[in-house]
Amino acid sequence: AIKSLSKALDRALNPEHGLAMAWAAALRAKNYGNLTKPTKLIGDLQKLEASITPKAKAYKVWAEGELNLAMLNAKVALEKADEAIKLLGNDFPPILSLKARALKTQGDVTKALEVLEQAVAAKPEYRGIKWDLAKMKSEQKDDTALDLVAELEKTAKGMTGAEYEIFRGDHYVRKGDFEKARESYTKAADLGNDAEILLGLAKVTFLEEKQKGKKADLDKITGSLQSALEARKFFPELNEFMATVNLWNWMVPGASSSLTEAANQYKRLKRPVPELVAFYDRAIALLS
Repeated sequence: AIKSLSKALDRALNPEHGLAMAWAAALRAKNYGNLTKPTKLIGDLQKLEASITPKAKAYKVWAEGELNLAMLNAKVALEKADEAIKLLGNDFPPILSLKARALKTQGDVTKALEVLEQAVAAKPEYRGIKWDLAKMKSEQKDDTALDLVAELEKTAKGMTGAEYEIFRGDHYVRKGDFEKARESYTKAADLGNDAEILLGLAKVTFLEEKQKGKKADLDKITGSLQSALEARKFFPELNEFMATVNLWNWMVPGASSSLTEAANQYKRLKRPVPELVAFYDRAIALLS
């Protein structure tokens, strides 16, 4: 979507130009760690305010909300989302998604889920938003997340299916059902070779061995981690998980080193700012 919008922005100014600028600003603010481009686009839009269409103005408000949320100003992001909804109506899924994410950032997960449900019910369907709803439900250990993923899988076009099994595996890990988690990750391995599969299997191995206490097989744990490490050059989630394993094994320096590497990789991959901040929150909680 951003590539198509960028092409539109390369053309001479036209009635849709402002809309493309606002849309590109919103998507860049939401999905990338570098906020320079969306900030510039919004600044340029403010200069063109008198000449852009009402719809473009509404999209500009949406983009401002995404930018504020990326800067962790959830209060203003929520205000911008409500303002955009007043201008466009409450049936544009991306703005409802912004509102839900702002509510979640403020700690109101129940309301956030309600708004995401509304976004999923609106037309046209945005598969990414439905996936976000499934993820948020899974974080709450709600098994209806699996129903949403099953619906997405049925309507997928040209997808391998591995990501759906990875989702199921992650969900079962959260639920503590390691047997089902391993089964899902193993199915995923039959459908693809994503490094996420190896991370999932490493988590299951660690959690199973951890339950054995002093009888835990450390070689089994380190072997599974090494396989995952070799599968992807930049894998911050794996380095973050290795910190957990190191702390369990009373290797504090190793945990600190793993967290430092994870932080560097999150930055190198230009992950969105809220994602990076969430990592730091988890790191602090892990070391506390």
